[in-house]
Amino acid sequence: MLSVCLLVVAVLSGIVLMLCTGLPVLYLGLAGALLIVLYPWMKYHALGDLDIFLTYSLLPILGTSYVATGDFRPETLWLVLPIGLITVGILHINNTRDIEHDKRAEISTFAMLVGKRCSVVIYCLEVLLPFVWVVATVLFGVFPYWSVLVLLAMGIAVGNVRKAMLFTKEGMRAVIGVDEMTAKLQLAFSMLLVVSFFLDLFV
Repeated sequence: MLSVCLLVVAVLSGIVLMLCTGLPVLYLGLAGALLIVLYPWMKYHALGDLDIFLTYSLLPILGTSYVATGDFRPETLWLVLPIGLITVGILHINNTRDIEHDKRAEISTFAMLVGKRCSVVIYCLEVLLPFVWVVATVLFGVFPYWSVLVLLAMGIAVGNVRKAMLFTKEGMRAVIGVDEMTAKLQLAFSMLLVVSFFLDLFV
């Protein structure tokens, strides 16, 4: 019932936004709906990470840009990579943990495709590169200097990396709860980034 209620609210909200802004919002909504419907198939064919990146990073950022400004603003695409990588990291570490289970279920995830060791390296990059990206954009004048505030969330990322690196030796036990901590990292990172843009406006 909760899922149905949320779906109804989402659809109604999308219709209101479309009426207020234009048809591009409808196209983005349909693309998101298609990716959601295709997610199980894509996940089981090693494309789940791509699906999540598009659904929870690229499309929402493009949609927000259009609704807020009435146009697609290319500069907002600088946000896609850091937000998308951490979001994908939540799924990726979960799939890394479940490699053996997924093999028995004859599921082919991206983590299975690249193997345990490489999968851990990819996860570490997914949670650390966003910090490098933000610092680089600050140095090149793309993001405001306040954006270095995201470094306050670095401790969570490092803790996750340390646990993930134990996976090849200790197995599933080493990464229990890392997916949850990655979600917390996403929350902290995103909130600090939002705060940095507000500070740039008002300070």
